[in-house]
Amino acid sequence: MSVKAIMFDLDGTLVDTGEDITNALNYAIEPYGFKKLTVKDTVRVIGEGVTRLIEKVCCTRPELRDPVIAKFIDYYSA
Repeated sequence: MSVKAIMFDLDGTLVDTGEDITNALNYAIEPYGFKKLTVKDTVRVIGEGVTRLIEKVCCTRPELRDPVIAKFIDYYSA
């Protein structure tokens, strides 16, 4: 058997992306009046994927989950 692919989880594992994730989160939540997050705030809630991250950040307004995820992914992908 030969190895055909190797995948790395860069976010937080091999690269410190806390600031990048925080910037994307703040971009995504700003239009909805949420308090701006610090890197420390963000690091406390990361680790379970984007959907769960957004659910934690938007817990008081769950109806915003999907639009915030879309804005987050657009910003972070760019």
